[in-house]
Formats: sequence, structure tokens, C-alpha cells
Amino acid sequence: MMNGKQILNLDTTICINTPIKTYSMMAAQAIFLVAAFGHRYRGFMINNNQVTLIFQGAINGSLLGSGREDGSDFLYNLQRTRAHFANAKVILSTWDHLPLPSQYDTAQKLGIDQLILSSDPGGLPNIKFGYDTPNNVNRQIVSTLAGLQATATEYALKLRADSFLSSAAVLHHYADYLQQVTQRASAPVLENSPMAYSPIVVPNFFTIDPNVYEHMAFHVSDWAQFARTHTLLQYWSVDAMSQDDATYFERISHDCRASYADHNFRTRLAVEQHIATRYAATFGYDTPSQFNQITPAILQAHNDFLARHIVVLDMADFGFALPKYAWTAQDEFMAMNCLNHDDWYQLFYDHWQPTKVDSARLHRATIRAAQKRQIAKSFRRAPITAQAHTMRQLYP
Repeated sequence: MMNGKQILNLDTTICINTPIKTYSMMAAQAIFLVAAFGHRYRGFMINNNQVTLIFQGAINGSLLGSGREDGSDFLYNLQRTRAHFANAKVILSTWDHLPLPSQYDTAQKLGIDQLILSSDPGGLPNIKFGYDTPNNVNRQIVSTLAGLQATATEYALKLRADSFLSSAAVLHHYADYLQQVTQRASAPVLENSPMAYSPIVVPNFFTIDPNVYEHMAFHVSDWAQFARTHTLLQYWSVDAMSQDDATYFERISHDCRASYADHNFRTRLAVEQHIATRYAATFGYDTPSQFNQITPAILQAHNDFLARHIVVLDMADFGFALPKYAWTAQDEFMAMNCLNHDDWYQLFYDHWQPTKVDSARLHRATIRAAQKRQIAKSFRRAPITAQAHTMRQLYP
């Protein structure tokens, strides 16, 4: 028994028979990034042999090796990812009840370093009324943390098992922003310092902009995340969502001023908020107690948190693909509903005042900010039927 887990070593397969309850944090280590990345980033670089890739979530054993490109074949996703992270460690963290065919029932047969099988904590009622699919927040917490606890490398990249990486660009963006902050900071930004800069890189979809359609601060994308391993451990060391929180608005009335989207919510906090607000609270940020609680203080805390602890990249900048949600790339609603790289860079610039300034990105951010203000104003003034029509474009 170790850290609340019963671990059986079966080749490189780990069976976890009880959900993890407590997590010890890895000891902090000083960072030393080596080797320059060509001409584009004349700073530091992270080699992919310093990274562990954690694919988490359910997989379909019957489709393994099918070659399907829709995300349902884990082996296809692994192959696409390996093309860009050939030297990275790979962990698959999934459930012990999933039937795996005999030719793929060990880590060695799957072509990965570790296969972690956890007890399934089960799903909760959907986060919104009128939908039957489960809320899988507790499944995500258990499988992600199980993978992180097994990670020995300095960096980790968590991604869904139905997704893949299309490049290693995330490593270069991370190193570039780390260098900018390190050069600009008035004191050394060391890993064991209270001023430590250890951001988590996330995709833009569904990192929600709380100023437009859905009023959800601290709604940070959980599709994929890259950071130092100990930072992700801290981020994901969160209690399970309770049944009471999952069904909060079955008992509590929504604010009568809420938009159509707000009236649909069943949970106290959205899945992404449940995780991010706990992490933000450890740094003293003012966080919402309900998903659509918006005050000037919370909005400012949201902006400061994203600038200080998060890096938001567009999907191509991250090098991340999630076929199930490929439609988001061309969706105008989602383009405004979420923060993109430009939007985030404005927050980063305002907070850090870096000496290296991307003027083109700031210009695009200014244009988008004006567009979003106009869209939000029109949406708030629209009749409830019109709001319903708009939201059904995203939630049919």
C-alpha cells in the first residue's frame, strides 16, 4: 500500500484498486533548460526526453489498431504523437474494468512505458439540465493523478486518450515565455522561490472568456496541459466533486438575471472550474463560489491568474488535436466564447511588461477585445428566445 494506492507490478502495468485520496507533492527542483532552439527562440529548450506523456481516460479496446482517425483508436493517437515525441515516456492511465484484447493487455504490447489501471469512480449527472451523458470530472481527476504520480520526468503533458499531438511546438512556446519572465523579473524566478514562475500551458478551447457568452471565470481547458510535473500534481490534487455540488441547482434557484446559458447549469461549478479554482485558491486568488459568480474582484483575479499561472495557446500553436471537437476550429461562436493566444498574450503583457513585445499579437488582441465587447452587449440585450438560439449552436 502506497499513498492510498494498492500497486501490483505486472510487467509495466500498474493496477490501482482504490481511488487516490491524498497526494504528496514532489520536491521542488531548480530548473535548468538546455540547448537553444534554432533561430526562432534564441533562448532555452526542453528536450522531449525530459517529458512524460500521460494519456488519460477510457479507450475502446475493440478499435485498437483499427487505424481510425476520429480519436477512437488509441494506437493511432499514440503513433501520431510519437512522431513528435519519439524520446518521451508514455503512460496510459485508464480503468481496470475496460476489456483489453490479449494482444494489447500490457504496456509492452501497447508500445508504451506504463499502463495504469484504476478503479472507476463513476460518473455524476450531466453538468447541464436536459443532457444524459455523465459528468466525468472525478474520473478525470483519478486517472490524471494516477499518471502524474507515476511520472519521474521533470515535465509532464496530460492529454485525453482520444486526442494526439501534431507537433512539439508547446515545448518551444513554454520555454520562450519562461525566458521572457525570467529576464524581466526583478528577482530570480527560481523553482523553490515564492516568486516561482511555473505556468501550465493549455489549449484555447474551452478556456472560457467570462466576459462574453458564458460567465465562467477560471474555466481553464482540461483537454491537454503541459507543465513541470510537480505543478500539474498540485493543480490536479483536488477533492472529488460531491453529489451535492454536482446537483447544486436542482435545489438552489438560479439568479433571475442569468442568461439562457446560465439557467441550464446543474452543477455548482463547471468541471474545469472545480479543478482550477482549487488551485487558484492556494495562491490566494478570489474565486467564484458558483459557476456564474462574476464580480470586479473575481474578474481581476481571473485575469491575474491566467497571466501568472497559465499560458493559453491556439490548438496549432500547442500542437494538439482532438478529432471529437474538430468543429471548434471553424466555429465563430467558440472563437469569441473562448480566450485565444492573442487574448491571453494581452493579459501576459499587462502583467509582466516583457522586454520582448509581440506588437502584432497585441494589435490583434485589441481588435478582438472590441469585437467581444460588442458581441457581449448584443447578447445581453437579446430576448431570451434569441439567447436560446445562440446557445443551441454550441449545445444542441
